[in-house]
Amino acid sequence: MNIEVKNITKQFGAFAALKDVSLGIKSGELMALLGPSGSGKTTLLRIIAGLEWPDAGQVFFNGVDVMSMTVRSRNVGFVFQHYALFRHMTVFENVAFGLRVRKGPDRASEAQIKERVMKLLNLVHIGWLADRYPSQLSGGQRQRVALARALAIEPSVLLLDEPFGALDSKVRKDLRRWLRRLHDELHVTSILVTHDQEEALEVADRVVVMGDGRIEQVGTPAEIYDDPATAFVHEFIGESVMLPVKVEGGAVELNSHGLKLDARGAPEGPATFYARPDDFRIAELHAQHLRGRVTGVRRFGATRRLDVEIDGKNGPAHIETSFPAGFDPRVGDEIGLYPERYRVFAKPETGS
Repeated sequence: MNIEVKNITKQFGAFAALKDVSLGIKSGELMALLGPSGSGKTTLLRIIAGLEWPDAGQVFFNGVDVMSMTVRSRNVGFVFQHYALFRHMTVFENVAFGLRVRKGPDRASEAQIKERVMKLLNLVHIGWLADRYPSQLSGGQRQRVALARALAIEPSVLLLDEPFGALDSKVRKDLRRWLRRLHDELHVTSILVTHDQEEALEVADRVVVMGDGRIEQVGTPAEIYDDPATAFVHEFIGESVMLPVKVEGGAVELNSHGLKLDARGAPEGPATFYARPDDFRIAELHAQHLRGRVTGVRRFGATRRLDVEIDGKNGPAHIETSFPAGFDPRVGDEIGLYPERYRVFAKPETGS
């Protein structure tokens, strides 16, 4: 099922939830809508589902305008953060519910319903829990029931709204890896809403980064992390080292000794230099490198980090960077640093 969203705008009173949003989702793709609270991701999901109506714009399923269609006729499956299971029904009855409420020729026989429900429960590895009630399940088990129930109606589109947000960290990691494997088996067009960047980057085929009701960037997880299109994306995804700079003659000067780097197309004027902690190389001390003094050394697991005070162009600045195994820095050491990968974005103009 291909989905196309065209020029969607949505206001809630004075608040603009979505601002002229357009997006294409490929058939069989798992796409993540990622952004902070209030960025518009859940509103966009609800409009695609038919639970909200936009003030302007259109939604197409396989080229058909679905704006006049009901939620049921759009044939979408839902998985929510808080499961929304029927507490008085067993696991089996919860999954069977969507099949049993169908009417006419679409309604399956009891034998067909039983066969499909058990097939789904076994697919999500909880067939042995068919006779339990939701109160007897763990959070991860409840979410698997919710997913099986959403899949029971054979949806054209699967919509997941923060499905793992109520679970603890380890269960969340296990379930998202399992979800990725399940999607690879089923290939149902799926949209995952999350504010967890690690979740989006691990699970999704493509990621849509949203901010302030707009789409900031669409790309594969690698593209989003390695080549952020805007300052917002760089700051929101992963960790960022930021230094104020000025673009002059197509270059930025990073230190007081004349270290200049290409501005990567940023316009002339005030800007911000961005890099990841892993983007710096430990180097010799000379004018073509940043000169730094180690102010802290931290190790957690395989991760090694240095807090460094550098001689920035505008005075001392503090950055965090990674260091390799075999290098044994101490607080107070003088080191050289060189950014092997970085971006430069113009500083946004501020109103008076």
